Amino acid sequence: MNVTGEARLFIPDIAVVDRAAVPRGTLAAPLDAALLLGEIVSPFNRAADRILKPALYAQAKVPAYWRVEMEPDLCVVVHELDGDTYREAAAITGKASVDVAGEFTVELDLDAVRRELEG
Repeated sequence: MNVTGEARLFIPDIAVVDRAAVPRGTLAAPLDAALLLGEIVSPFNRAADRILKPALYAQAKVPAYWRVEMEPDLCVVVHELDGDTYREAAAITGKASVDVAGEFTVELDLDAVRRELEG
């Protein structure tokens, strides 16, 4: 789902938004409805995903930011909003339960994802 902010359109790889704040049938959610935004890092967008996007999301007060690193090994780096910036809360490489901004929990199984990616 696309997310719109003040004069900006974000197209995150991962978006979890407050369903009640998004009209049915819409293609973009307001940025203030975002609970979690995330990016999958590739060689072509490392700087944007590691520096620029988290700074913009933190400025907009998005409670959680996840960065999925594919190299050298699959890892989900979980960030939580701490004032005007994010702090790293966890780096997940296997199975884990992750609390997202006190709103819900996500069960991750990166071992299963690895098996799927390896075909």
